[in-house]
Amino acid sequence: MLAFLLAGLAETAAQTTSRPTVQLKGDKRLIDEFEKLNQEGLELSKQRNYEGALLVLEKCLKACEKELGPDDPYLGKILNNVGEIRRLKGDYPAAMELIQRSLRIREGFYGSNHAEVATSLNNLAFVFLAQGDASGALPIFRRTLALEEKLLGTNDSRVAGSLMNIAVVHRILGDLPEAILKPPIL
Repeated sequence: MLAFLLAGLAETAAQTTSRPTVQLKGDKRLIDEFEKLNQEGLELSKQRNYEGALLVLEKCLKACEKELGPDDPYLGKILNNVGEIRRLKGDYPAAMELIQRSLRIREGFYGSNHAEVATSLNNLAFVFLAQGDASGALPIFRRTLALEEKLLGTNDSRVAGSLMNIAVVHRILGDLPEAILKPPIL
């Protein structure tokens, strides 16, 4: 079950790219070019070609940093995606740094109550979990769940995924009564 939990890049990336975006600071043509690279990298990751995905996404990351600056929300998106690839490759220190930076940018731009913030939080929790730190992952997964419930309601599939993540962490921690998924109180 842990392998299932840790392989969530394709779903996370699809959720990230399907959300409406706010007006970005960069030139539309630049953003379109960056998005082509991003999509190419995500497609490679879906094929489990993490080396190829990393090459494309890091190229996109460097260009974004140069052209958009250090606080652009699109840069936050690319940092998150590169961090996810690093996590999947087992480079947890790099993944942690990239996703934390993504989270700071996203919180700074969107505020703390936004779906993009929830995505970075969720991915950060997966880094803790991948490193064997289930206790560190649990409060981040809980924060993700609270944010998703607030933004999406209790019947959204991402809320169900967050509930499952929390249940799996409780199971890993040996807290089986808490690991049992309970139906929400309506």
